[in-house]
Amino acid sequence: MQIIITLIIIIILCFVLNIDFNYILIAADVLLCILAFTFTVGFMYCVIRLLFSKRKTATFVRTDFHKHIKKKVAVYLVDGIEYPCAFPAENILEKQLYSTEKTCHVMLDIKKKKVYDLYAVLTCIIGLTFCIGLCIMLMLYH
Repeated sequence: MQIIITLIIIIILCFVLNIDFNYILIAADVLLCILAFTFTVGFMYCVIRLLFSKRKTATFVRTDFHKHIKKKVAVYLVDGIEYPCAFPAENILEKQLYSTEKTCHVMLDIKKKKVYDLYAVLTCIIGLTFCIGLCIMLMLYH
């Protein structure tokens, strides 16, 4: 929210200082390109981590606050050890998405000591596909 307010103030200052509108559009375009590239690299990193992960059978234990990201994450029990999910848990549909009664398949990243559940895998694949498409469209636009 603070970033959006800051951007609005910068745009208003540009209008007050009579800066050409084309420069504002170029700055917004550059910012969009940087964001798209950053998200693409982030999702590529997650997909590469997925490629080196092992498929394991796990049981959902609970959602708990993670110490590093300060968000709720799903915690799974894999081979007697609890591992947090690599992505934050969904708060709105928590009861529908996470069930303690059944086992599920997760991708265990032993090096990072995290798991990728079905929703994290889908987030990685859909996010990477969308970001690559966005980068291609931005390159074709220029």
